[in-house]
Parts: sequence; structure tokens; C-alpha cells
Amino acid sequence: MKTRIVIFFGLVLLGVTALLAFQSKSENKTMLNESEYDIIVKVEGLHCSMCVRNCERSLDKLEAVEKSSVQLEDGLAFVLLKDGYEVTKQEIINAIEDAGFNAGEFKRFPETIDSKEQ
Repeated sequence: MKTRIVIFFGLVLLGVTALLAFQSKSENKTMLNESEYDIIVKVEGLHCSMCVRNCERSLDKLEAVEKSSVQLEDGLAFVLLKDGYEVTKQEIINAIEDAGFNAGEFKRFPETIDSKEQ
């Protein structure tokens, strides 16, 4: 009986620890410094943390991308470009679609690149 009680409380403690770690990670994610990113685009169809990770992986595969961060809560993808690199809106859209999602409105995109596309 004592063994079952110890195991039960051990599992409860493990669950609480995991929950607190998840909440801490989520809070850090929302404290993102938007100004450090070159591109911000709406991503439609995100449902869970795996969706977020798949979208980030797809964006990170682009040669011009230094790093990306996708936020589940607001459905936004933040993309930082490598110095001296450029990317088109269509390349960003394709990467998001390759991950299985839809790209929405671009909230921020470098004007110098945007004017070259037109």
C-alpha cells in the first residue's frame, strides 16, 4: 500500500513539474522581441506545439533564414534573415505551405526586397 502511495505522489509531482516547465516555456515564447525579426507573417491552421515545430523547421530550411519562431497563441511566424541574404514572399509562403499550413497576411517584410518583387 505504501509503495502505491509513493508511486502516486511521485507521478503527481512529475506531472506538476512538467506542467510548470511547459508554462514557463510558453511565457518565454510570448516575450519575443519582435523588432529583431525581419519578417512577420500570419500562419493559419496551427493547432498544437507540433504544428509550431513543423512550421519552424520548414522555415529554417530556407537558405536565407537565420532563425524562425512561430507562436501558437497569435498564429504568427517571426523570421530573421542571415546578413546579406534575401528571400521572397513566395519562398516564405511555400515553406509554410510545405509544412501543411496557410500563409496569411505579412505584418512585416523588408521594403527593399518587397519592391524588387513587383
